[in-house]
Amino acid sequence: MDIEIIPDTGMTEKDCESFRLVKNGDVSNYYVTLKNSGGHCPCCGSYVTKVKEYKRRKIILDKDRIIFYKARRYVCKCKKTFYEDNPFSNERKKISDRLIKCILEDLKRYNHTYLEMAQKYRISATEVMDIFDCHVQIKRKSLREVISFDEFYFSRHSRNKYAFMILGLNGDILDILKSRHKSKLLDYFKYIPVKERDRVKYVTMDMYENYRVTVKRRLKQAIIVIDSFHVMSHINEALDEVRLSVLRRYSKDMKSDEYYLLKTKRYALFKEELSECYEYNNHFRSRMNDYDYLNMILKIDKDLTASYELMKRYYYFNHYWYEYSKDDALQYIEKYIDECFALRLPSFEKLANTLDNWKEEIANSFIPYKKHNGETVRLSNGKIEGKNSYIKKMIRLANGYSNFERFRNRAMYCENYYETYSKEPLKNAVKRKFPNRKNRS
Repeated sequence: MDIEIIPDTGMTEKDCESFRLVKNGDVSNYYVTLKNSGGHCPCCGSYVTKVKEYKRRKIILDKDRIIFYKARRYVCKCKKTFYEDNPFSNERKKISDRLIKCILEDLKRYNHTYLEMAQKYRISATEVMDIFDCHVQIKRKSLREVISFDEFYFSRHSRNKYAFMILGLNGDILDILKSRHKSKLLDYFKYIPVKERDRVKYVTMDMYENYRVTVKRRLKQAIIVIDSFHVMSHINEALDEVRLSVLRRYSKDMKSDEYYLLKTKRYALFKEELSECYEYNNHFRSRMNDYDYLNMILKIDKDLTASYELMKRYYYFNHYWYEYSKDDALQYIEKYIDECFALRLPSFEKLANTLDNWKEEIANSFIPYKKHNGETVRLSNGKIEGKNSYIKKMIRLANGYSNFERFRNRAMYCENYYETYSKEPLKNAVKRKFPNRKNRS
C-alpha cells in the first residue's frame, strides 16, 4: 500500500520525480516535482508531453505546511501553453484546496474574523475575503408558514442604516435586505411568486407601520402577530417616564431617600422576580431586600403606584396568555386602553394610543399555534431577537462591514446550521469594483 508523503494530498512516492522535506521551526517546507504524466491541450485536445519551461510555485497547504512546487508548463503543436494538473490547488496559484476548506470551515463560526484567519494561515485578509466570496454565495430561502420580521443597525456610514431580516419558525434566516424602507420591502415581496407568498399564514413583528403595510399588500393570507415582548417594553417605557417625572421633583435634594430610591433602585419596579435576600444598605444603614425597596418607592407618589399596578396587571394577563382566546384578549386590551387613559398621565396616554392602533394584531398573539410535531406554542419574535444579538456581535468583531452582500452571505452562512459552502468557485461578483485611479475625476 502506497503511503502519502504529504498527508491529506493523496500524493505518494510514485507520483514524484523528486521530493525533499525541510523543517523551518514549526513550518514544514516540501520541495516537490511531479512525474511527467503529460496532459491534454485545452485548445485542440491533443495529448502533450513536451515541456516548455518550469515555474516554481509556493502553495500554502495549511498553517504549518508550505509546498514549493516545480510546475511544468507544456506547449502543444498548436502553440497553446498550459500547466500540468496537480493535487495541491485548483485555479488559485498560492492557496491549496485544503487551505480553502480549512478557512471556510473556520469562518462558519461567527466570532472568527477575516483578519484572524489571515494571521492563522499566513495569508492576507484580502485573500481570505476573496476565498469566502468565491465559495459562499447564498440565495434567498423560500417563505414558510410562519415568518418573523425585524431590523438591526447595520452601519452609520451606509445610506440605509437599518437592515431588514426575515426568519423562519425553526430559526433559519430566510433573507437579509439592505433596507427596511416601505418601497424596498414592497418591491422585494412583489417579485416572489404569489403561490409562495400565499403559503405564509403568520407574520410576527414589532410595531413598525412599514411592516404592517407590507404584509397587508403582499402577504394577503397572513395574520399579523405583534410580539408580546415589545408590548411589555412599551408599557415599561411608560412607567419609566412616570418614574423620571417624579425623580425630577427631588433632583434639588440628591441626598434624600426618595431621590436615592428612584435613582439607584429603579430595577425593583421592573424586575419580574424580586429577591428576598437581605443585604446591608449603607444609605439606610440597615439590612433590606428588594421587596423593601419596592414598598418604599410605591409610597413616594400615588401616580407612580397606579402606573406600577397597571403595568403589573398587563404582565400577569400576558403571562397567563393560554387562558384567553383571541376575542377575550381583545376585550381585555380595550378595557386596558381605557384604564391607561383614565390615569391622565402623558406617557400612558401615548401608550393607550399605541395599543389602540395595534390592538387587533396584539390580540392575534393569543392565538395558539400548533407545530408539526404537535407542540402548541405562542408565536413571538424571540428567535429573531436572538439572531440579532449574534449579528450585532459579528458586526462589532469586524469593526463594521462596508460590503453588504459579503455581510449578508456571512450572516446566513454562520447562523443557518445546515448552510454550507460551494466546493467549486462561483462566478457571481461579490467584491465591489472601483474605477482605476487614473480614470477617477
